[in-house]
Amino acid sequence: MIRRLLSLLAGSLLCIGLAAAQDTPSGKSKSGGTETSLTGCLTKAADGSYLLADEKTGKQVMVTGPSDLEKHSANHKVRLTGTETKTGGTMTFEATKIQHISPTCPPASK
Repeated sequence: MIRRLLSLLAGSLLCIGLAAAQDTPSGKSKSGGTETSLTGCLTKAADGSYLLADEKTGKQVMVTGPSDLEKHSANHKVRLTGTETKTGGTMTFEATKIQHISPTCPPASK
C-alpha cells in the first residue's frame, strides 16, 4: 500500500515537473527576445513594407509579421504584440499578434 502511494506520488511530481518545463516564461517570445506591445496607426509604404506610427512617441517603426498585417494596413489603429530588433540604425518590430482597435486613426496632433 505505501509502496503504491509512493509510486503514485513520484509519478505525479514527474508529470508536474515536465509540464512546467514546457511553458514559455511570461514576457519572453519563443525566439528569446522580450515581448512587448505597440499601439498606433498601421500603414503600407510604397515599397510594400508596413509602418506603425507609435501612439506614444509618434515614431514610425517598420513592421514585419503575419499576412493579417495587410488587411489592417489602410491606416487602421492596431495593437501589435511581438519583439523589437535593431539592425544598424533601423528598428524593426516582428509582430506575432494583431489586435484591431479602430478602422481609422485620429489626426496627428501638432
